[in-house]
Formats: sequence, structure tokens, C-alpha cells
Amino acid sequence: MTPVLRFVAVPVLWAGTLLSQTPAPPAGAREFVLDLQNRTKAPGMSVAVMRDGKLVWTGAFGHANLETKTPVEPATLFRLGSVSKLYTAAIAARLADKGKLDWNAPVHKYIADYPSQKPFSILQLAGHLAGIRHYAGTDPVFKRGYGATLKEGLAIFKSDPLLSEPGAKYNYTSYGYNLLGAVLEQAGGADFLTLLRNNVTAPLGVQSPQGDDWQKVIEGRTGFYAQTRDQKIVNADFVDNGYKWPSGGLVASAADVAKFADAHLRPGFLKAETLEVMMRSQKLASGEETGVGIGWRSGKDPKGRRVLHHGGTIDGGRAMVMVYPGEKLVVVMLANLLARFGEAEAQQLAGFFLDKPVAQTTAPVH
Repeated sequence: MTPVLRFVAVPVLWAGTLLSQTPAPPAGAREFVLDLQNRTKAPGMSVAVMRDGKLVWTGAFGHANLETKTPVEPATLFRLGSVSKLYTAAIAARLADKGKLDWNAPVHKYIADYPSQKPFSILQLAGHLAGIRHYAGTDPVFKRGYGATLKEGLAIFKSDPLLSEPGAKYNYTSYGYNLLGAVLEQAGGADFLTLLRNNVTAPLGVQSPQGDDWQKVIEGRTGFYAQTRDQKIVNADFVDNGYKWPSGGLVASAADVAKFADAHLRPGFLKAETLEVMMRSQKLASGEETGVGIGWRSGKDPKGRRVLHHGGTIDGGRAMVMVYPGEKLVVVMLANLLARFGEAEAQQLAGFFLDKPVAQTTAPVH
């Protein structure tokens, strides 16, 4: 039986406090998301839009749990996949601001026993320029019940040769961000999830993200779903994310992700000079720009407006964050299925707010 997908309007929950419900979005925005949800067969979706530091819309669609018919709420936690990397980048930036991390230092400064290879810097590691590989189908993480910690998970790839000379090529790598997370644990003197809490969620006054720990009972966490070849909705395969918190192992609400992204639009959460380094495209040894800074990717929308963005794909989840720095607009889209949407759809949703007047919420962001 095909699940019924429906829009659910509920009050906005933020940091444990009931806030005023955001106003209705511009005409067509809700219908756009409903149509996207139905086309992708996602059981549940959540979206959040911020402008000028204020939450202007949250939308909760469909079901967080199909078996219990639990509806999605604005506080529902979804898997972020590789959007988790933005949080790792932010922890690194916060530690750099405190003088605890040197962007230009080699990895061996922080992990002395990492296998000797051609040296690469923390900055290169954070920009996918170190030469470390991405996933391979034979990796043990694809076996059910794999349960390594972050440090133990480095054994999957650390002895493999680099794909290229450090700085020579852009090689997107989740394993590289796991290594970056291990570096941050050494630099920050705490485990990754503690660093996340101390450097992101507490300073921003939000409840998420947190680690998608399969053993913990996490209030508000959605169920996770997949689609078979004949388009049936089933439970997603089991995933143990303990070895990859930094690269793809977090869960969060759309509103909390939006507030996090918005904090990158002005100095405060991070220093102005640090923000400039994070958002500036890194360059290859040849001088060619990669279009990627520290975590964040940059580009332009069809109307030529600058955007910063990152997406995430994972079993049981799809995430997209789109930021318009010039317009001070943030769009976040989350689903509990590996749904087919991305940059284009996030930019389309942004268009409803950029190209028409936007009503402001009465609930300020603190």
C-alpha cells in the first residue's frame, strides 16, 4: 500500500522552547515541496528557511514513522550524510580561532603515528586536496554490524597509497574528513561529539546535531527508508555511523541546520578572517581553483547569484543546504529517504523567497 503523504503544520520548537509559529510561506512554496515529496516518494520531509538571521518558514511534511503514522515535526531529526562535514569544518575553524589548530601544520603534528606518506596540511585535508581516497565497495563499513570507533575506522584507508600528490588534484573524500575529525580530537582534547557540543550546539543554543548512534534512544529521530526497484518503500539497511561522525554520521532538525548555516553569514560564531578562509576556494598546485573552501562549495544560481552549499546522501536520508550570502538567505531540505533532489531544487525553493517579498517571523533568533 502506498503511504499517504501529507503536510503537517505544527509550532516551531527550538532549543527546547516553544516559539511563535512561522508565517505562511510565499505562494507556491508549500506546493513545491509537496510536489517534490510526492515525486521522490519520500515518506517525510522537513524544510527551513532563514533570512537576515530570522527563521521565516519551517515546513514539516509526511511521516517520520510509517508504522506508527508519526508525523514529521519541525524538531524531527534527519540524517545529514555529508552535510556533517560542514560541522567538522566549523569545529576546526573554532579551534583555529582559539589557537588550538594550525591550518598549515601537517597531520603528523596531531597524529604522530599516522602512516608516513607525503606530507599534507590540515588545510589541504579540509579542502579534499590531501589525496586520500573515498569509499570503495569492498570496505568493511558496508558489512552489516561494522562497529569501529572514529580512531579505529582510520585503519580502513590509512595504509592505502594517496591518489595523487597533495595539492595536485581535488579528490572528494569522506575518509579524509574522518581523519580530520581524529585530528580535531587531538587538537581539542576531547572526543568528537563533545567537541561538537562545546563548539557548535552550545554556542548556537540549538539541540542538534548529534551522533546518529543506533544503540541510543534519540527523541525525535525519524525512521529511515529506502525505495526498491519496483518503487516500494521499505526500511533502510542498518547503518552504524560510529566510525564516521565527522564525515556523515550526524542527525539534526532542519531549523537547527538553518541556524548553523546562518551563523556563517556574519562574524560572531567565527572570526571574520576565519569565515573568509572557509568560504574562499582553495587552489591546486597548478593555480586552478577547486570551487571548494573548507567544507563549503561555492557557485552561482541560474540568475548569477553567489551560493554556498553542500549536500548529503546516506541510507535513509537526503540533505541539502543552500546559502545565498549576498541575500542573507538559507534554505535547508531534509528527507528520510535517499531522495532525488539537490542544488537545483534548493535554488528553486529559494526563488520563492528571493524573487517575492518575504514576511518576517515574530520569533527572533538568539
